[in-house]
Amino acid sequence: METEIKLALPAASRATVEGHPLFAAAEARTVRNLSTYYDTPDFALRARRVSLRVRDAGGNFVQTVKSLDAGKGFASRGEWEWPIASDALDRDALARDPEALALVARDLDRVGPVFTTDVDRTLRMLTLDGKTTVEAAVDAGEVRAGDRRSPLGELELELKGGPVGPMLRLAADLVRQGSLRLGSDPKSERGYALLTDALPPHRDVAELGLARDVTLGDAFPAMLDAAARGFALDLSPAARGDVEGIHRMRAAIRKMRTLFVLFAPYLEPVATARFNAELRDFGRVLGGGRDWDVFLTETLVEAGAEVGAEGLDVLRTVAEARRADAHAAVKAAVEGPLPTDLLLGLTLWTAEGGWLRKPGAAGDRLRDLLPDLLDRLERKALKRGRRIGTLGTEDLHGLRKSLKKLRYACEDVASLYDRADVHRHVGAIKKVLQDLGHINDAAVTAERMDELTAAGGPELAAPGEALLAWNAKRRKGSERDLRRRWRKFRHADPFWA
Repeated sequence: METEIKLALPAASRATVEGHPLFAAAEARTVRNLSTYYDTPDFALRARRVSLRVRDAGGNFVQTVKSLDAGKGFASRGEWEWPIASDALDRDALARDPEALALVARDLDRVGPVFTTDVDRTLRMLTLDGKTTVEAAVDAGEVRAGDRRSPLGELELELKGGPVGPMLRLAADLVRQGSLRLGSDPKSERGYALLTDALPPHRDVAELGLARDVTLGDAFPAMLDAAARGFALDLSPAARGDVEGIHRMRAAIRKMRTLFVLFAPYLEPVATARFNAELRDFGRVLGGGRDWDVFLTETLVEAGAEVGAEGLDVLRTVAEARRADAHAAVKAAVEGPLPTDLLLGLTLWTAEGGWLRKPGAAGDRLRDLLPDLLDRLERKALKRGRRIGTLGTEDLHGLRKSLKKLRYACEDVASLYDRADVHRHVGAIKKVLQDLGHINDAAVTAERMDELTAAGGPELAAPGEALLAWNAKRRKGSERDLRRRWRKFRHADPFWA
């Protein structure tokens, strides 16, 4: 098991990092690392969040298997490595560890080299607070896949001994001094980015498969970590304006905020409120980009017959300019300091136990606590949905947010209950959310049209009116279905009762 923090290191920041007193006082040695990564033609290892590589480190050959899912905590991952005789993949060496072999065995006959990294690595051993030992590696080089190249500059801090807290605080200090940010992409993902546009796979909170006897002290950090990993892996896709990357990052934010609400009675309130506010504000920036993505890629497509091809072209031209502005704001936020500060802060918060309001509750079985926790979420949703037929747009949006939290919470703890019971209850919630989503889309469409009308000219009038007429019909149908589906959900027996 390894625990490490990777920080993107621009060439201009290297002197600042190496001028830090801890770095300046440590002996440095530089070695060239030439690493070859292996996968199947359809990237089956990547799909399972596993990497397999052979590294030539100055004539010493090491074979490594890593699993993103095997670690405990955002900065941790499973790692198995062995010295081998040459720079060729040694399949026999994998048999030395059955756990590592199990990760790659089904595809071992199909794997081949897919890309390489060529890096000059400068290593230092640091001692922090007299009790924590950290290997600091400054990497400079490139990733190569065929004739494609991508520069690489990175600072890697790997825990070698002692508590993780001092290493996380050193990382935060270097971030502030050197204007660094989290290197959200492992080197393997840099290579895959040269080969495919597919987003990096990550495990959702609901995929954790919590054990029936899992305790609160183990469950909350693991669930928060799973959402944080997804958030981190989608930083790069969101920064380049990938529609699905922005969407997935917003979902990861909602997952984290749901966990804060679900576990609120057991969480330290001050830090929880700060993290929640930062995630909320960050999510609003992403939401600006997402709203225009939906308008252009979904709403206009669905309304095409009513608006007409010529009208769609007029709307798209003006909307694309607004989306470009929104995506520029997303890029600035993603590449700014907040994601790095947030992820380091959350990691330190859970690693040192600062999250737990009542330390004595850490050993409590989660399943014993869930009925009260889930009841709180359901009661809030039911309260917001009273007299649903009379609710306006804002109140319906509030109900939608409450139901989303309940849905995510149910999915996240599904492994602790009968799957069929959870599926039925979540299915009822999803049907209500589907109608609420259409109503919300209709409200957002009207808002976007107000913005376009203010920014455009008279040529927008006719297609705008056609779009809004289609939009009003869409909303009316969803409002009719909503009342029926809400009654069904309201009378359903919760699976946790």
